[in-house]
Amino acid sequence: ALRRTLPSRQQRRPLGDGFAEGLVEVSDFWNAELRQLTFHAGDPWAISGGGREERKGLQFVALASEAPGAVPVYDWWSERHRRLTLHPPPAWEGETRRGLQFYAFAQPAGGTVAVHAYWNSSLLQWTTHAGPAWRDEERPVPLFHALPAPLARAALARIPPEHRQPAAARRLC
Repeated sequence: ALRRTLPSRQQRRPLGDGFAEGLVEVSDFWNAELRQLTFHAGDPWAISGGGREERKGLQFVALASEAPGAVPVYDWWSERHRRLTLHPPPAWEGETRRGLQFYAFAQPAGGTVAVHAYWNSSLLQWTTHAGPAWRDEERPVPLFHALPAPLARAALARIPPEHRQPAAARRLC
């Protein structure tokens, strides 16, 4: 079974700039067991045979806890299509909600960018990221607003290493 990860309250630290409980990095990962990209906060999930997903890249940075104007974002599973998606409620057709990943703004907020789900016709799955469509992607669905990767890296870099999330600290040092 796939493992859900969201930083514990002990790992979240105040960042200032209006983000009372902190930020979480959201990356894409290659999941060899599901043979698809997964998009989620935290570390790579465990897969069968004792392996782990392979982290591909930081996509955006979101809120670690509730904030005014923010909505919860969950990972969802479609048994019929054997696919994971990442989006705010409600469930898309045939999906079951799995776990809370993070919070994101429903509307544009200072410094944020739109995050969309795109249908990828070569992977036969939905991808979730900011910016323009990647190769073989179409039908963008607006989902929420989050900090873009470059701005988020700059904000995280201002935080002393002992106050960063462990995963963020490893990638920034």
